[in-house]
Amino acid sequence: MEIIKKSQTVINNFIENDFRKFPFSFLKESDIQGILFANLFNEFENLRITIIADNEKYKGDFPDGEICLNLVKTEYADLFDIVIIDGNEVESFSEERKRTGKKYKSEVFWREPLALIIEIKYCVHGYSIDKYIKGMEYDFNKIYAYKKKGIVKNQKNIAALCLLFIQIENEEKRLKNESYSEACQEIKIEKNKIKKYIIGFSSIYEV
Repeated sequence: MEIIKKSQTVINNFIENDFRKFPFSFLKESDIQGILFANLFNEFENLRITIIADNEKYKGDFPDGEICLNLVKTEYADLFDIVIIDGNEVESFSEERKRTGKKYKSEVFWREPLALIIEIKYCVHGYSIDKYIKGMEYDFNKIYAYKKKGIVKNQKNIAALCLLFIQIENEEKRLKNESYSEACQEIKIEKNKIKKYIIGFSSIYEV
């Protein structure tokens, strides 16, 4: 639960102290992704994990058989904007092979158990929010399908966020006339749930 609580704090601080104060500091979705990644990376700097590289490819480069890495990753498995690996469930190369009975071509780094998945959409000035809401639904379905596939250990426990940021206030005004859940002041992350939020200037709307 430490990962969930800390991530929730980092994201809500970013919304309140960075995005809402200086929305035009973020011209593209990748700007938001980059700052969120950096903030989360720094938050979990002391929670690095060690993967046992017990296969032939890595034994020569890592004589002690250990590869150390931060929990936070971007563009994970070419699927997700940001993820946080579940440090309590890390698997070595051989452990994964024993569990799945498969020898994957790609590295075990890309199939580690995850604590949190974050997908980001960004409605910038001059665009309607409608297509981005559809994009958020696509992200939701992508995460749902990933959780069902059985690729990684304990993946049903993964928490996930689909976040849609709004750069201009006019688009937020439309939300108050739509049938969204009651506005809230911060996002909440829950284990084994995929939650969707639209982040405006005065409120956050859970979809």
